[in-house]
Amino acid sequence: MHFQRKSGARRSGKTVFSHLLLRGKDAAFVNFDDERLAFLGKEALNDILNLIIRRGKSIVELIQVTMVSYPEIILQSVSVRV
Repeated sequence: MHFQRKSGARRSGKTVFSHLLLRGKDAAFVNFDDERLAFLGKEALNDILNLIIRRGKSIVELIQVTMVSYPEIILQSVSVRV
């Protein structure tokens, strides 16, 4: 699994750029800015990430991971399982 950090000004097109670069590749996208994920707890988010990992995605794009109140736990959890 491959991780890459993208940084830049807000609303500058980082997500669109990622989608264009990864089009047609075996990638999964998790957008933490999605309101459906806003109310999920750590266990539910871990379950989602576990499912992605079990499906063997070679690239996982975590978008707006800083929107959750515990981004370091999410990132550590994913990196431990890789």
